[in-house]
Amino acid sequence: MKIKSPNKAFNGVSVGVDFVDGVAETSDPAAINYFRSAGYEVDGVRRVVEETTPVIDPRDVEVVQIGQRLNDAAAKGV
Repeated sequence: MKIKSPNKAFNGVSVGVDFVDGVAETSDPAAINYFRSAGYEVDGVRRVVEETTPVIDPRDVEVVQIGQRLNDAAAKGV
């Protein structure tokens, strides 16, 4: 399968696949799956990579104490 890197000037090896001017060919299914999931063009099809990590507003986070608070003696090593 023909793989096209997002960087059209890339020359080197990625995931065991040798790229020249941003283009490579491989039949390795693991490499093909990696490139698809990373947003590379595989055989003329580019999958849109969606962000899966939600953005968390720190104002919406509740602070929960786990365990017992240290007293002054424990913190000073007495």
